[in-house]
Amino acid sequence: MKIDRIEKIKNNYIFKDFKWPTSLPDFNKFNLIYGWNGSGKTTIANFFRCLEKHSISTIGDFSISIDGDSISSVDFSKRQSLPQVRVFNKDFIDENVFTDTGSVTPIFFLGKESKEKQIKIQELKKDREGKSGDYRTKDSKKIVLEREIDQFAIEQAKTIRELLSSSGINSYNNYDKAFYKKKANSLSAIPDVSKKLLSEIDKSRYKKQKESTSKPQILQLSLALADTADLLEKVNTILTKTVISEAIQTLKDDDELSRWVGKGLTLHKKKQSKKCFFCEQLMPAERLKKLEGHFNVQFNQFISELDLLIEDIETYKKSLNDFTFHDKAKLYDHLSVEYDKEVTLVSNNITLVKNYLDILSTYLQNKKKSPFKRLDHITEDCPEVSDILIHVNNLIDKHNSETKNFSETVSNARLKLEESIVAESLAKYNEKKDAIVAISAEINSIQKIIEKIGSEIKEIEQQIIEHRRPADELNSDLQKYFSHTDLKFDVNETGYQISRHENPATGLSEGEQTAIAFLYFLKSLSDKGFQNENGIVVIDDPISSLDSNSLFYAFGFMKERVENVGQLFILTHNFSFFRQIKNWYHNIRPKKSTGFYMVTAEISNGERSSSILLLDKLLHEYNSEYHYLFKIVHSYATDTTSVNTIEQYYHLPNIARRLLEAFLSFKHPKDAGGSLFRLLENVDFENAKKSRIIRFLHTHSHKGQIEEPDHDISILSETPQVLSDVLEMIKKNDENHFNEMVSLITLKSEGTVS
Repeated sequence: MKIDRIEKIKNNYIFKDFKWPTSLPDFNKFNLIYGWNGSGKTTIANFFRCLEKHSISTIGDFSISIDGDSISSVDFSKRQSLPQVRVFNKDFIDENVFTDTGSVTPIFFLGKESKEKQIKIQELKKDREGKSGDYRTKDSKKIVLEREIDQFAIEQAKTIRELLSSSGINSYNNYDKAFYKKKANSLSAIPDVSKKLLSEIDKSRYKKQKESTSKPQILQLSLALADTADLLEKVNTILTKTVISEAIQTLKDDDELSRWVGKGLTLHKKKQSKKCFFCEQLMPAERLKKLEGHFNVQFNQFISELDLLIEDIETYKKSLNDFTFHDKAKLYDHLSVEYDKEVTLVSNNITLVKNYLDILSTYLQNKKKSPFKRLDHITEDCPEVSDILIHVNNLIDKHNSETKNFSETVSNARLKLEESIVAESLAKYNEKKDAIVAISAEINSIQKIIEKIGSEIKEIEQQIIEHRRPADELNSDLQKYFSHTDLKFDVNETGYQISRHENPATGLSEGEQTAIAFLYFLKSLSDKGFQNENGIVVIDDPISSLDSNSLFYAFGFMKERVENVGQLFILTHNFSFFRQIKNWYHNIRPKKSTGFYMVTAEISNGERSSSILLLDKLLHEYNSEYHYLFKIVHSYATDTTSVNTIEQYYHLPNIARRLLEAFLSFKHPKDAGGSLFRLLENVDFENAKKSRIIRFLHTHSHKGQIEEPDHDISILSETPQVLSDVLEMIKKNDENHFNEMVSLITLKSEGTVS
């Protein structure tokens, strides 16, 4: 397994928000990472340490790509298929070498006395590796399936969110894959999920509900309708009645003439006239008596009864004509269609009633014309008028209820729509889920087999492992390294004890501690629990406190022990050690198996922030840091376009000091090794500018030879001018050298090393 890249680092010490640049090549088999102290190398080593320990980073978070698979640090403790990693850093030293108990952790080798058992172990390990390969294959497939179901859930959640989100407080505004999965799992437990599916009509109705706004309540409708059956009975009764009178036959036989004479008699009585208004002749008394007998009180009462019944019918008709319905726009949209349908039915029914009343009225008018005749009964069926508005008022009740419980209605509509969408997608979701469950079962089965094989290996190893031989080999390494046998590893039951002249070693120098810890780490790579050819080794600055001779020895031991590992990362701030590693890497074939990187830190808004970059060409192609230092000083001294803040100048005094020390030590070798102040004193340069340089370095350089309690921030504002003075000093003392350096950095600044 291979680490491709560190994809991101967020809020982890000096790394604020790092993302692996698209232009930065992935890590190779052999990787060198260079950076000055404080640039972030230790943080990177700690990331690898989390990977080694399968532990979560306690500060911030990060993710790495392993064989194309992006893995977050929060998943390190849960993932089984992670590569074997060994990290050399301070934590390793504290946990394994210079522990609180004084006991060094043992390194176990397989003993030589049981060849058959070792062969059996190798066979079991081969079986375990095969099963581990199956495990990784299944685990990778499971990851793919989990991504697929996640993507499916994301798409479904997006559909639901876009449909059901709204302004204001609404849980669907943040609907994501977790909500979808929870609902899908919930519906999967229902015996008949098809009940959650909605028809297109229901979907449309619920969509209108969830999109609607609250409307005012409206009054129920009422209509005073006559009992048509009762009216029919009254009309039929009066139709069969006749007026008993001293009828004049001619009037009795002629309805039109009878009505005309009756009106005339009433008019003459009203006017109290004895003359006929038609012929102006005196009306005979006998004729008047006969007419009055014809149109007697009973006749008038009967006509009055007819008129009252006709008036009642007309009143009913007027109430029907005056009746109006509520505008359907006053109701919620999802009720308006049904309301409109019911209104149409009621309107049709009202029309039937009005038509029937017209029929009754016509019959009564005919009876009024023939009061002395018995007329036939009405045979038409009367329309049903009871509860004519019941369905309309039920819809009004629904409307008023929804207004009263509006938020609940909208929430219910959203829930119905959500459940319908989830139910529609449930078959595909469960298919993907079942595939994950099935492959998880296979993975668990393989894991149990791996654990069983591991137990068998451990049981056999307990009989033959030893840690004396690695101690002897470590002592041989110590002797070669120090050229004496004063220090050695003594074997005890729990591990090793570091001794000096047969006594527990005390007062070890930093150089001795570094050498012992590093040699121990290199030997631990041969431990039975680590497979070099597949493992990943990370070494973080192993040469702290070592002199140049010890540094060379440390490099030699390291190169021999790590050249066959699966993947190697070396992080350092020491340029001499960096140069040794770089030269080694340059001779490795194929060249594409090596990678050169650098870690840099810049200040922004008062905080340092680190990045991983490709190694600068000047560092890559030249065996001197001097070229790179010159480039930095020159870039700041000649930059007339950028607007830099004081905080961005903090690192420049140290760079200027290191550049001047290198240049002046070469130009004045008799003063090399002395203080920078002395080197500057002997330089032929304008005193005022030289004083400004000295003041600048005195105040802000952190080299031991130059310091004073004064730390004037304002001096940093002069940085570009002081750096220009430094370059001018170099040019004055060696113009050819200066011109060549400027030409070189101009060419090399065009790009970076690939």
